[in-house]
Amino acid sequence: MPPETLGVLDAWDNVCYLLGACNTVLGRRRKRVVEDSVNKTCIEAKDAPPAVGPYSHAVSAGGFLYVSGMGPFTREGNALEGSFEECVRLTFENLKAVLAAAGADLNHVVKTTVYLVDMNDFPELNRVYAECFLADFPARTTLQAARLPKGIPVEIDAIAIVQS
Repeated sequence: MPPETLGVLDAWDNVCYLLGACNTVLGRRRKRVVEDSVNKTCIEAKDAPPAVGPYSHAVSAGGFLYVSGMGPFTREGNALEGSFEECVRLTFENLKAVLAAAGADLNHVVKTTVYLVDMNDFPELNRVYAECFLADFPARTTLQAARLPKGIPVEIDAIAIVQS
């Protein structure tokens, strides 16, 4: 049920509703509402390595594709033991496989978050990244992480625009 059917609500009440929170505002108690109109599609890419935990490769919702962090894993799920450049290239191949499973490609990506174990690898990351995104670079955040799953040196997640 959309917020306007719940009566006149203040801004905080609307935020709580949209976040699905149970709350009491102005003496009214409401339960979390799950709408039938919420369309969410979980994507499992057969050409990508298996997820390292209980999550989907990607989730499509509201015209966006939210891609989970991809790393340099083989299709069997083993971490690549190669150079940093090889790791970044395999990470992008895995990212492309997930995007393709959802009918998208790197041109659809609007935002990435890159996690590096060693920020000294930043220049090498930029070199390979510039080869993968040829023009109209997506927005990006790059962070140093103390440790990544299975000892990988890089992980990249992405948000892409897709047809709803």
